[in-house]
Amino acid sequence: MTPETLRSRATLIAQLTDLLHEAGPRERDALAVVVGWVAEGIAQTGLDASDPTLATAMKLVKETQRCSLSFLQRKLGIGFNRASNIVDELEAGGIVGPIDDHGQRAVLLAR
Repeated sequence: MTPETLRSRATLIAQLTDLLHEAGPRERDALAVVVGWVAEGIAQTGLDASDPTLATAMKLVKETQRCSLSFLQRKLGIGFNRASNIVDELEAGGIVGPIDDHGQRAVLLAR
């Protein structure tokens, strides 16, 4: 793991922790759960923000609020296996939700 990756992960957790401290009592419990999920997701997946393709995919998903294998393949010019791995990483990292009944994924990041 590179120093840049460690710094970006620490920055994300620090920002979420600041949000937790600024939240009111009702929001605090929900935010604490989210901070835990994000920290756990980062630890488990090794979500690497220094990977340029993954970083571009995260930005694209956030801006368009769409995430599918074919969409990422077309927009990023990557193959099926790479797109599949990216979507798995995004799901494990809490960026997108699991596939619903209609084959769609909810994007969990706001624009």
